[in-house]
Amino acid sequence: MNLAELYGYAEKRGITVTSWKIDNRKACVIKMNRDYHVLMNDRLLESERDERIVLAHEIGHCRSDRLYYLQDYCNPLYQANIAKAERKADYEACRLLVSPDELKTALRENDTEYAAAESLDLDLSTLRRVVDYYQTKGIL
Repeated sequence: MNLAELYGYAEKRGITVTSWKIDNRKACVIKMNRDYHVLMNDRLLESERDERIVLAHEIGHCRSDRLYYLQDYCNPLYQANIAKAERKADYEACRLLVSPDELKTALRENDTEYAAAESLDLDLSTLRRVVDYYQTKGIL
């Protein structure tokens, strides 16, 4: 999905996306009652590409319903829970950003990872994450 499609996806599913200043974070998700709110820090977003990748990740938290909470901070498994929530959000973001067919086409038609990433409007680390995700699912 491109950036406009991601915003449309969020709106359709009742996910509010708001510009908000968050110290040292590009974005975060808040769940109040049953509603998700994505807070995007425009000051730290470097480009439209960055905004797209960050928004997909935050929507991934909403889709997977994997968040971490301050009241769990004393839980000895807190760090493991954070890692799991981030991993699940990344997986959902991969699915939102690139379909398997788009990825296969980009990898086939481009000589380098960098060129494939550019053709998909991703940075290199996100492309690698998408490739890893689809490989673990046995799609590539």
